[in-house]
Amino acid sequence: CTMKLKVWTASVENHLCDKDLDAMEDISDEGLEAIVKDKEKKETHNIIERRRRYNINNQILELGKLLPQHHHEEYYKVVKNERKSKGNILEASANYIRLLRAEYQKKIALEEKYRKKEEINRNITLKLQEYEDMFAAFGLSVEQSDNLADEE
Repeated sequence: CTMKLKVWTASVENHLCDKDLDAMEDISDEGLEAIVKDKEKKETHNIIERRRRYNINNQILELGKLLPQHHHEEYYKVVKNERKSKGNILEASANYIRLLRAEYQKKIALEEKYRKKEEINRNITLKLQEYEDMFAAFGLSVEQSDNLADEE
C-alpha cells in the first residue's frame, strides 16, 4: 500500500502547484491513505459505470438490428429513420412493439370470432340433422346437401 501511496503522491505532485504541495505536507499518512482509497473507489466506480454504458449501448444497437428492414414494408414504415441514434432506435422499438401488440390483439379477436362461427355452424348442422331425422320418421325423403355432408 505504501508503494501505491508513493506512486500516487508522485503523480499528484506533478499536477499540483506549490500551494497545494504545502497543504499536502500537512496531511498525515492516514489522510493520504484515505485520499488514495477514495481515488481508487472513484476509479473503480468509473470503470463499472463505463462498462454499464457500454452494455446499454450494445443492447440498443442489437435492438436496432432486430427492427424490420426494407423487405417488411408494412412494419418498416413504422420504424424507418435515416439517423440511427439511440433515441431513434428506442422510439422505433417502442412503436414496433405497439404495432405487434395491436396485431396480436386483432389476431386473438379474429380467432375468437372464427371459433364462435364454427360453434354456430356446428349447432346449425346438428339442428338440420335433427330435422332430416324427423322428416325420415314421417316417410319424407330429404336430399342431402353436398356442402353439409363434406363438413361432417
